[in-house]
Amino acid sequence: MKGEIVNVDFVNSFSQGEFVVTTISDFFEKEFQYNVQPYIPHRLTFFAIVFFTGGKGTHSIDFTNFEYDGASLFFICKGQLHAFEKNEAAQGYVVYFTEDFINKNIKGLSDKLYYKMFNYALNSPQLPISELDNARKDAISLFDIMYHEYSRPDDICQEEIIRGLLGVLLSFVERVQTKNNMFLTDHQGHALFLKLQKMIDEKIFESRTSHFYCEKLNVSYRKLNSVCKEFTGMTVRQFIDERLILEIKRYLAHCDFSIKEICYKTGFDEPTNMTKFFKCHTGMSPKEFRLTVSHKHS
Repeated sequence: MKGEIVNVDFVNSFSQGEFVVTTISDFFEKEFQYNVQPYIPHRLTFFAIVFFTGGKGTHSIDFTNFEYDGASLFFICKGQLHAFEKNEAAQGYVVYFTEDFINKNIKGLSDKLYYKMFNYALNSPQLPISELDNARKDAISLFDIMYHEYSRPDDICQEEIIRGLLGVLLSFVERVQTKNNMFLTDHQGHALFLKLQKMIDEKIFESRTSHFYCEKLNVSYRKLNSVCKEFTGMTVRQFIDERLILEIKRYLAHCDFSIKEICYKTGFDEPTNMTKFFKCHTGMSPKEFRLTVSHKHS
C-alpha cells in the first residue's frame, strides 16, 4: 500500500474519443501500458462494463470477490474500487466511457444507466448471463456489434451508434434482471433517491447528518427517509453511515495513511470518534480491520 488510493482517469490508447470498446486480451496488452496495474485495486473516475463470455474466475469490487462460472457481466461505477484476477484464459470484452459521453445528446440516459446498471446500492455489480432463452448468445452478439462498430475505420456517426447500442444493452440488462427477479421496478421516488445517492457520494466527508442532505435537496426529512427506506430498507442516516464505512475501509485497505490521517480525511475531528463509529458498525477497530485485510492479501 502506498499513499492515496490510485485514481484511474479515463485514458484512450486505442483511438480518440470518450469511449472504448475492446476485447479483454487487447485491453491488457494495450491499455495498461499507460495506466495502473489492473490486478491492484484502483478507483475508476469513469464507468466500465466487463463481460466475461465464459470460463471460471473472480472479479474484485469493493472488498467482495465475485465468482463467475460461465458468462457474466460486471458493472463498475465511477468511484468504486475494482481489480482484475490474473487469468490469461479470460475472454470477453471491456467497455468504458466517461459520463460526458453519455450526457451528450441522449437526455436521461446517464441517470438510467446509473440507476439500472451501475447502482451498487440497489443492484449487484454482477449479472450472470444464462444459456436459457439464448441470453448468452444475444449478449455476445451485442458486444460483437459494439466492438466491430468501434473498430471501423469509417467513424462517421460512430458515437451516436455506440450510444444507441448502450441503450440496447440497458434494455437487455433490464430484461435479464426482470426475469431473475433482480430488478427494482421504476418508482416515482427513484429520481429523488438518485439525487440523494449522488449528493452523498460528493459530500460524504463534509457531513453525515440527515438534515444536511434534506436541506441540500430541499425536501422534508419524512419524505427523504421514506424514499430511502423504499429503495434500501435503511433510514437516511443508516444509508449515509454505510457509505462512510465503505470509504474508511477503502483507505484502511489500500493506503498506508495512519488511523489519525484517515480520521481527518473522512471528516472526523478526533481519531477516537472515528474508531468508535467504525467499531460500532463493523464489530472491529480500524486497526483490526486493516490487519485482517492485510493477512488476506499476504
